[in-house]
Amino acid sequence: MPTHTRVPRPTIFGIQYHSCGITLTLLLTLTGINYCSTEALPNLPYSTALDRYHDAAHAFVFACIAQVMLPPPSLLLALLLAL
Repeated sequence: MPTHTRVPRPTIFGIQYHSCGITLTLLLTLTGINYCSTEALPNLPYSTALDRYHDAAHAFVFACIAQVMLPPPSLLLALLLAL
């Protein structure tokens, strides 16, 4: 007989707090780094490698947020077919 019980993590609409907190913290950190680097570096009329890196990092974090927040595709398909 097990001597311990597993306590479920708290959720909001089935999304775990921990997953949301990490991804939103990453987004806030990236935005802060982007803000600091634009103030410290000169304005250029073209996109630099650092600008492209920031854009790619933001796109990756947004994709992670979408994966955490959105329901699985099978559930979306079932909801669409139910309408």
